[in-house]
Amino acid sequence: MTNPRIVLVGAVWSTEIALRGLADAGCPPVLLITLPLQKSHWHSDFVDLEPIAQSIGVRTLRVDDVNSADVIAAMTELQPDLVMVIGWSRLCGAEFLAVPGLGTLGYHPTLLPKMRGRAALAWTIILDVRKSGGSLFWIDDGVDSGPIAIQRSFELGGRETLPDLIELQKQALADMIPALIEQLSRGEKPATVQDHSQATYLAVRRPADGEIDWSRPADEIERLVRSASRPYPGAFTYLKGRKLLVWSAKTADYSNWQAQIGQVFTYEDGAPVVRCGGGTDLLITELEFAEARDPSTPASTITGQPRLGLRK
Repeated sequence: MTNPRIVLVGAVWSTEIALRGLADAGCPPVLLITLPLQKSHWHSDFVDLEPIAQSIGVRTLRVDDVNSADVIAAMTELQPDLVMVIGWSRLCGAEFLAVPGLGTLGYHPTLLPKMRGRAALAWTIILDVRKSGGSLFWIDDGVDSGPIAIQRSFELGGRETLPDLIELQKQALADMIPALIEQLSRGEKPATVQDHSQATYLAVRRPADGEIDWSRPADEIERLVRSASRPYPGAFTYLKGRKLLVWSAKTADYSNWQAQIGQVFTYEDGAPVVRCGGGTDLLITELEFAEARDPSTPASTITGQPRLGLRK
């Protein structure tokens, strides 16, 4: 059995799982390509991987463009069998993808061909998906459309937060890495063509998409809050012109109250209850004024019966 020579590309939690998993499988990458620290703002879940790489004897190359001539030259000199692009938001060009002998693997945190595209973790929560998983697939010129090398699935209960979902994805990826390396070391190249007729797609989500529309039902808003929680920028609203981050919330039932949509009308143990669309209610259990950036801000910061969502 011969272990493949692997170059790993990425800069987030999933890259860390892959880096540690490859090392534990006795197949550490010959090179880690990751972002310069000054570009860490490109990813809300950025992880500085160089110290980890150094601890396991892996050389690190910090770049913000893997398609540059210097990167292509460095890759060509190493003659990798495989490149793994896991946690890298920039496109890899044809010249880069042509370097490894076996091909380039990407990681997508859904069960492909379902939910191809961007912001998959957030959409998984927003859409109330009950069965998800991760896919390592061979990158082609489409959108997450290449043949699948290996997949792992898991069930969801409908109450997972973003950190919960990340932990499940970590477990799935950590399980896939050694299994895949074993196959590759035997000279196998697992590749199952996706059923493109079953493909669905996800549009990009941006921080602005976290703004709460209080006219929506409370359960929908609660999913938005869970989908945008840390390490993402957070769901948000406004209170008297101040941006208010909502980090956690849960649905409530105060149907004996009459209130306006977006109005805080009562409190439960100091936490504000907001009237949402369809006469539904949301209890805000953790909030933070954006300019304060103080995670200790208590929900009891809000007093009275104000309307949320008003920018002035």
